[in-house]
Amino acid sequence: MNGTPSDVSVTLKELGLQYPGGYNVEDLYEDVNYGILTPQTKIKVKVNPSGVVILRCDLHLEDIFSTNQFSQFTPSNQLFKVRQNSFK
Repeated sequence: MNGTPSDVSVTLKELGLQYPGGYNVEDLYEDVNYGILTPQTKIKVKVNPSGVVILRCDLHLEDIFSTNQFSQFTPSNQLFKVRQNSFK
Protein backbone atom coordinates (compact mmCIF):
# COMPACT_ATOMS: atom_id res chain seq x y z
CA MET A 1 0.00 0.00 0.00
CA ASN A 2 1.38 3.38 -0.92
CA GLY A 3 -0.18 5.46 1.83
CA THR A 4 -3.27 6.54 -0.10
CA PRO A 5 -6.82 5.83 1.10
CA SER A 6 -8.53 2.69 -0.19
CA ASP A 7 -12.12 2.48 -1.34
CA VAL A 8 -14.11 -0.11 0.60
CA SER A 9 -17.61 -1.16 -0.50
CA VAL A 10 -19.94 -3.29 1.58
CA THR A 11 -23.69 -3.81 1.94
CA LEU A 12 -25.36 -3.34 5.29
CA LYS A 13 -26.47 -6.98 5.09
CA GLU A 14 -22.80 -8.04 4.83
CA LEU A 15 -22.26 -6.15 8.10
CA GLY A 16 -25.02 -8.21 9.73
CA LEU A 17 -27.74 -5.55 9.46
CA GLN A 18 -30.90 -7.17 8.11
CA TYR A 19 -33.84 -5.07 9.34
CA PRO A 20 -36.13 -4.62 6.29
CA GLY A 21 -37.24 -1.12 7.35
CA GLY A 22 -33.71 0.21 6.89
CA TYR A 23 -31.22 2.14 8.97
CA ASN A 24 -30.29 5.78 9.38
CA VAL A 25 -26.54 5.63 8.66
CA GLU A 26 -23.93 8.21 9.69
CA ASP A 27 -20.14 8.30 9.37
CA LEU A 28 -19.09 9.50 12.82
CA TYR A 29 -15.58 10.67 11.88
CA GLU A 30 -16.46 12.43 8.62
CA ASP A 31 -19.78 13.81 9.95
CA VAL A 32 -21.68 12.51 6.91
CA ASN A 33 -25.31 11.39 7.09
CA TYR A 34 -26.12 8.84 4.37
CA GLY A 35 -29.84 8.89 5.18
CA ILE A 36 -32.03 5.79 5.33
CA LEU A 37 -30.38 2.75 3.75
CA THR A 38 -31.74 -0.77 3.32
CA PRO A 39 -29.78 -3.97 4.01
CA GLN A 40 -29.16 -4.40 0.25
CA THR A 41 -27.67 -0.89 -0.10
CA LYS A 42 -23.98 -0.87 -0.89
CA ILE A 43 -22.04 1.82 0.94
CA LYS A 44 -18.62 2.99 -0.25
CA VAL A 45 -16.14 4.69 2.07
CA LYS A 46 -12.48 5.68 1.88
CA VAL A 47 -10.21 4.17 4.52
CA ASN A 48 -6.73 5.50 5.27
CA PRO A 49 -4.01 2.82 5.53
CA SER A 50 -3.76 3.22 9.31
CA GLY A 51 -7.30 4.48 9.82
CA VAL A 52 -10.77 3.26 10.62
CA VAL A 53 -14.29 4.16 9.60
CA ILE A 54 -17.02 4.17 12.23
CA LEU A 55 -20.59 4.07 10.99
CA ARG A 56 -23.56 4.53 13.27
CA CYS A 57 -26.60 2.60 12.02
CA ASP A 58 -29.85 3.26 13.86
CA LEU A 59 -33.00 1.29 13.07
CA HIS A 60 -35.43 3.32 11.00
CA LEU A 61 -38.56 2.81 13.10
CA GLU A 62 -40.88 5.34 11.49
CA ASP A 63 -44.27 3.77 10.77
CA ILE A 64 -43.17 0.42 12.24
CA PHE A 65 -46.29 0.17 14.40
CA SER A 66 -48.65 0.88 11.49
CA THR A 67 -47.23 -1.93 9.30
CA ASN A 68 -46.73 -5.65 9.59
CA GLN A 69 -42.96 -5.23 9.91
CA PHE A 70 -43.17 -5.17 13.70
CA SER A 71 -44.59 -8.68 13.88
CA GLN A 72 -41.96 -9.96 11.43
CA PHE A 73 -38.90 -8.37 13.02
CA THR A 74 -38.10 -7.13 16.49
CA PRO A 75 -34.68 -5.83 17.56
CA SER A 76 -34.70 -8.09 20.63
CA ASN A 77 -35.21 -11.19 18.47
CA GLN A 78 -32.33 -10.14 16.22
CA LEU A 79 -30.10 -9.49 19.25
CA PHE A 80 -30.85 -12.97 20.53
CA LYS A 81 -29.94 -14.47 17.14
CA VAL A 82 -26.61 -12.64 17.13
CA ARG A 83 -25.82 -13.81 20.65
CA GLN A 84 -26.96 -17.33 19.85
CA ASN A 85 -24.68 -17.49 16.78
CA SER A 86 -21.68 -16.28 18.76
CA PHE A 87 -21.87 -19.24 21.18
CA LYS A 88 -21.87 -21.97 18.50
